[in-house]
Amino acid sequence: MKSFLFATGAILFLGFYPATCDADDSKKMMTVRSDSEARWEIQTGFGVRQSFDLRYSSVSRDLTGGYYSSAQASAAVYGSIGPVNAEANRTYDDGFVNIGSNFNLTTNWGYSDASQVRRSSQQWNLSQPWDSPGNNSLYLFRAGAIGTDAFERVEEMQESLFPYVEIHRVWKNDPGSFWNEIGLSGVWSRISTGADLATQLGMLQTRVLDEYFLYGIIPPAAPYSGPVLPPGPLLDNMPHSRVEDTSASGLSGVSFTDLNIELQTVSLGGIWRHDPEQGGWLDDQLNLHGVDLQAGLSLNYARVRMNSSTTIYSGNTVIGNYTDQASRSKFLPGFYASLGTTFDVGEPGKWMVFNQLRYDYAGKIKMSTGASSAEVALNGFSLTLGIGIAW
Repeated sequence: MKSFLFATGAILFLGFYPATCDADDSKKMMTVRSDSEARWEIQTGFGVRQSFDLRYSSVSRDLTGGYYSSAQASAAVYGSIGPVNAEANRTYDDGFVNIGSNFNLTTNWGYSDASQVRRSSQQWNLSQPWDSPGNNSLYLFRAGAIGTDAFERVEEMQESLFPYVEIHRVWKNDPGSFWNEIGLSGVWSRISTGADLATQLGMLQTRVLDEYFLYGIIPPAAPYSGPVLPPGPLLDNMPHSRVEDTSASGLSGVSFTDLNIELQTVSLGGIWRHDPEQGGWLDDQLNLHGVDLQAGLSLNYARVRMNSSTTIYSGNTVIGNYTDQASRSKFLPGFYASLGTTFDVGEPGKWMVFNQLRYDYAGKIKMSTGASSAEVALNGFSLTLGIGIAW
């Protein structure tokens, strides 16, 4: 991209050179090639757009498919089992305990396997007749893995080749003015580009074991999912103890994000042209038709589409795959400025080739799939080359 910009700068410098090399013959330099008072010009060609700046970020995800920011990640596994010190509807890997009709007591509970009923951790007071060392507790387990993939980074999207069409209405200006032609310019262009991002995920696993005292109650045989007809055996809704452990899980993951953007721009502005001396060195050697300065306003239509896929592995076995898609469209006002040179091909002032260095400001567009988010800056330079005709 830098080589294109350097070449353009050299050509534009050569376009201005005659204005300083023959200052004594200014009237001759300001001669306008066209005999008509006004004319139309249309130009079409292709351009190379400077890569868009992309700010990309991702949040953590647990194996249930939920999304969590970095600050929330440590609490992700606990969302389904609730806090220890408050009533909640609790879903475990091997059972459940829901809120009941009595304060902190419920018949709406269940478990999966007989091994979950075993000796209690309670230090029983054997001086009380209802206490005995054989009292049991119900143990319910919950485990979850969190992808530690929360990050933010800046990328550059792929450079893109794009088509565009430009139309001018040009009039003669004051012959004594450096810009001896002025006019209006309208431009349409369409840019399509994208970025492919891949991220390796580290995984943490959190394991929670909640204990519910049975107080000598013999629970129904497993598997048990609550009484068919109430009432049933009562259980405290809040666990009496909780053991937690978070460590590396032995799991791994990879996340792929495919982002595509389409930008269509319609702009309208003024054109100021310096038409160098006929018969001068640049006219003889390069057939330089003119040096154009343009500036104006633009209306930009941007559409972004993002596809994100996350796969979790245990060894070589896939244990989770989540796919997200999102798209967003937005109209954005902007402005532009450009500097270009035009060269005659054959008959002067009829057919021409041109190049142009242009800067566009169009703001930013943001979007998110839930797990990933992106912000694309639509500002930047472009270099165009094409052919045109005047009449």
